[in-house]
Amino acid sequence: MKDALIQLSKGVLKGPAADLVPVLFGERQPTVSKKGTVTFTPFNKNLDHSQRDAILKALSSKDVFLLHGPPGTGKTTTVVEIVLQEVKRGSKMLACAASNIAVDNIVERLATHRVKMVRLGHPARLLPQVLDSALDAKVLRGDNSSLANDIRKEMKALNGKLLKTKDRNTRREIQKELRTLSKEERKRQQLAVTDVIKDADVILTTLTGAFSRKLDNTTFDLIIIDEAAQALEIACWMALLKGSRCILAGDHLQLPPTIQSVEAERKGLGRTLFERLADLYGDEVMSMLTVQYRMHELIMNWSSKELYSSKIKAHSSVATHMLFDLENVKKSTSTEPTLLLIDTTG
Repeated sequence: MKDALIQLSKGVLKGPAADLVPVLFGERQPTVSKKGTVTFTPFNKNLDHSQRDAILKALSSKDVFLLHGPPGTGKTTTVVEIVLQEVKRGSKMLACAASNIAVDNIVERLATHRVKMVRLGHPARLLPQVLDSALDAKVLRGDNSSLANDIRKEMKALNGKLLKTKDRNTRREIQKELRTLSKEERKRQQLAVTDVIKDADVILTTLTGAFSRKLDNTTFDLIIIDEAAQALEIACWMALLKGSRCILAGDHLQLPPTIQSVEAERKGLGRTLFERLADLYGDEVMSMLTVQYRMHELIMNWSSKELYSSKIKAHSSVATHMLFDLENVKKSTSTEPTLLLIDTTG
């Protein structure tokens, strides 16, 4: 994060984010494609009107777009559709989130589509079901990796020969060859990684992972940050410095990021980039999802009224569903009410 801050303070006028930085600091207005010039055919036929509107607005944005997704409104579904549309357009993307689980969630949803993607990160921290998309797995399947493997076999045979040889000159020759092979093996391994990253349309990683050495010379057409309202602004910059356009998805009316230093919070780290841009540009760059698929409308009403200007509506599949509608659940005093308020005083 400190490195990203240093890079940002030096002025990234030559970098890939040169045109994006002034927009994100309010020094230049965001731009959008002319109305009617952008259209799309959804891959997901079940998108609701607010998701379709948001996707159209995202695809029309030329520098920044905020996807505001209140609880249960299908934010990840919308993000996945945006990724698929951008792949179709030929964009190279970096998709990030603050937590591994949120990144894996996107990987899992994309896995059902034929997308060339790579998940960066330590395999031990990834969900088992996304390991197939992990960089290590992809590298092992590449040509350069099998060449590196052949070199390793050759080195093993030479090492065996070295142990049996007493002659000084012969030993020297073998050691010289081993050094050459070792260099070649390293080069092949690096090339294997480069090949995989170059070939991918979408690279997925946590925000911290975006600063991986493996991405040093890679720039992106689009940076997507999910759960952006729960990420520190400076963590977002680790990804943003690598691209010329960004889409941030999240809900600034839910939990903010965890900040342990009171002083840091007071000096502005408590305010996220998502929140800052929402205040700076508002509806100009933002779209809110308004149909929720998670809860009975009576549970949703309070938050819809208090936080979302009564704009959230419950989808018909959940609007009136009750616990006793579930199989093997009987009607009783605890399953009949939708909302049970319990006074815990005393």
